[in-house]
Amino acid sequence: MNSTPNDSITTGIQTVLEDAVIPRRRPWHRLRDILKQFRHDLREPLPGDAERSFGGRVGARCRYLIKRHGWKLVWAIVIYYFIRDMLLYVILPYFVARSLLN
Repeated sequence: MNSTPNDSITTGIQTVLEDAVIPRRRPWHRLRDILKQFRHDLREPLPGDAERSFGGRVGARCRYLIKRHGWKLVWAIVIYYFIRDMLLYVILPYFVARSLLN
């Protein structure tokens, strides 16, 4: 079998590509993708939305999002409120009290 130089280059490139390790995505990129998917799911019309009242649409959307994202959604809400409450009720009063006492 005759081998041309281009065949050996192609084979070498294929070997390098097969041996290459695909880097893991950074957590920030994974979080960005999750948020992008959540925004898409939030705006996507559900089947039968036209016949429902506003409250029915909201309830159906909440059930759909919980079914789709599950514990990720619950953890996001818990973390959001934890950070917000820490800022409002612990860190800001600490700095105000520190500045008033000095």
